[in-house]
Order: sequence, then structure tokens, then C-alpha cells
Amino acid sequence: MLYNGLEMRILRFDVDMTKNEVIAFYNKARKEKLVQNKIGPKTVLGYEENGYYVTVELSSTAGKTTGQLGMTKLPSRKPPAAGQGAIKPSLTKVYEDIVYRDVPGNPRSLRMGNQFSPYQNQKFYERALRAKGYVESESSSKCTASSQSCISYYQSNTGMAAITTMRMEKETIVMMVQGK
Repeated sequence: MLYNGLEMRILRFDVDMTKNEVIAFYNKARKEKLVQNKIGPKTVLGYEENGYYVTVELSSTAGKTTGQLGMTKLPSRKPPAAGQGAIKPSLTKVYEDIVYRDVPGNPRSLRMGNQFSPYQNQKFYERALRAKGYVESESSSKCTASSQSCISYYQSNTGMAAITTMRMEKETIVMMVQGK
């Protein structure tokens, strides 16, 4: 996948070991010290190796550990800004921009945030996507000026788009998935 412009691969694993045993395994296998952070109940290990940055996110239950291994290719130059070329309202921050290369059509998923209401965001996407030949699906939810969340689906001859907007405490989160 491409994660915010960086080539990345993610794998999961389950082992019959405690989280501390898995951490000890990685510490023993690595010559250099690992970066270790606690994020909520999870532990995240990180290290650089052969042009990649590797993260290992660990969570444990009843003596078993689930790990998510992320391998990100370190770029030779600065990657393009997340969200480049994406349809989005002005003053919108892009937090995640993921292109799934292992799925037919290479769908793109964006997680963004702004200060507009869910309704204002949905109206923006309605206008922008219609201008590109998309038609809104009947399965879209009814979005009103007082809606705290809205979901819209669009279809065109060349693809589809799904937009979910949710009003949070400090901003509105916009999730957009586009594909063929």
C-alpha cells in the first residue's frame, strides 16, 4: 500500500507468548536498541533496517499476543503531501491517505478533518462529485443541517466514492473512499 505517499506493507501475527516474551525476542534479535512506546494498552516497537522502518504493534490477551508488523520503505526524497490531488474542501487537514495496491482498482482511503459541519461537507462533495459525472446513490443517508453524521455513496462510469462525515468535539472527521 501507499501510506501518506510512502510504500508500506502490513502483516499480522498471533503467537502463544506474552507481550513481554515477544518484546524480549525482538530485543534479543536486534543488535541496536529498539524504540519502545506505550499507546493505550498496546506496545509499539520500532527500528530501522535495510532501508525500511519497521514498527511492531503488540496487544496481549490471556498469555497470547497479536502483532501488527508495519514495514515502511524509507524514501530517498520527500514524498508528496498526503491528500495531493484528492477532492477536499479548503482548510481541510489530511491525516491519512492510503492507496491499497493489493485490491483491484487500487482504491484510495482518506481520513481528514475540518471545521465545517457534516452537512456542509456533504454538500461540498455532492457538488464536486456531480461535476465529475458521479450520481448519488439512493442508499445514502438523509443529511440535514443538524445531522451529527452523514453517509453518502456515489457512482460513475469510472468508479465509486463513499463519504462519511462525523461531528466530533473539536472538528468534523471526513472519511472518503474512492475506487473503480
